[in-house]
Amino acid sequence: MSINNIGFSQTDSDSSMTFLNRFQTPYHGIGIIAGIDAWQTSSIEIGISDIRHRSSFCAFGSYYYSNNLSVSYNPFQQIAGIHLNRNSCFLGAIMIGYDLNAQTDFTYTNLGFRPSIGFGPGMWTLEYGYNFQLVRTSLETINTHSISFKWRFEVKELKK
Repeated sequence: MSINNIGFSQTDSDSSMTFLNRFQTPYHGIGIIAGIDAWQTSSIEIGISDIRHRSSFCAFGSYYYSNNLSVSYNPFQQIAGIHLNRNSCFLGAIMIGYDLNAQTDFTYTNLGFRPSIGFGPGMWTLEYGYNFQLVRTSLETINTHSISFKWRFEVKELKK
């Protein structure tokens, strides 16, 4: 979201000013998600995002959510992962989400579930998550705690 998405208008029947934001109307689009995940080890993440916005006209009524499918890779330890996650942003900037992930070093594989909470005004998020291992093998280098910074780039708006 950039500053050029925001404006003011005045209606013919009302002399008051109305704050306009592109997220005040229902929106559905496809985007690219890119991010960095770090704690003890770091990885880069890239994927596709299904983004939807809903909003009311009050200051705290904005809400968006995204469903994401992404892959991650740690080039230093050669660990790859696939992530299916959902993020919801409400009250303007509070982000909650979850991530179902499978990570492998191409010998062993772990399956995890990571709930997260964070901050995300607009299309970027900074999140903290705790990764619960559902299926654990000898792959010990998976972060239990994680700090993630992600950005969702809008690519195409879909018809409503």
